[in-house]
Amino acid sequence: MGSKKLKAIVVGGNQEIPVFDRARLKECNKKIYQSCPRKKLPDVIDDYVEEIKLAFRTGGVPVKNWRGGAFDPAEKFGDSLRNARMGFCSRCPYSDTESMYNSNGERHIIWEHWGPVGTNCLIDNVEALYFIEDYLYVNPEDEQRLRDVLEEFGYSTRLDRFETQGKGELVAKMQNFGAMLNSMVVCSFMLEYQRVRPSEFIELLNSVTDWDMDYDEFMKAGERN
Repeated sequence: MGSKKLKAIVVGGNQEIPVFDRARLKECNKKIYQSCPRKKLPDVIDDYVEEIKLAFRTGGVPVKNWRGGAFDPAEKFGDSLRNARMGFCSRCPYSDTESMYNSNGERHIIWEHWGPVGTNCLIDNVEALYFIEDYLYVNPEDEQRLRDVLEEFGYSTRLDRFETQGKGELVAKMQNFGAMLNSMVVCSFMLEYQRVRPSEFIELLNSVTDWDMDYDEFMKAGERN
């Protein structure tokens, strides 16, 4: 595409996407859905608020670019989430806690904004951060599925975030894999947080297309994407 100076191809339509093996697709969806923990909405919010507060208390936020220790006033960010309206996709097993709206109907401040801007600049004024914007922790019960995901990507354990060895290869793999998820129109949070394995995503694709694509072919397609 680059040699043809073509940036992208956009395809639209109004017909239903044909599914080769609908029973196989439903079975794969059922397996993935059952592997995702289900919680009631108040519990989802409570857990997220406590995770955020724990991050602030234990130095898990970039206070003064990781040099400032804790920033206690910023804990109010967690409390501000309790009155937010959830906006994640219907029946989503992940229940994306960053898809929220405040009482004014505006999108709630997301962690990626509050963390770098609020704590780096020591700003705990929620309204000011709204104006500027206009899992940090892994669940111990989830460790086995995380190991399964890492093994399918060719890793026996998580890479040390302070090391550079192997990071380039990892970035390339994630870019290629992410390109395929985007092409499939699949939520990447299912990989990141629910630890849906690469093989399960590939099974979804094969059940719809009647292909027999394996991991290497899947990643190669992502590289060309």
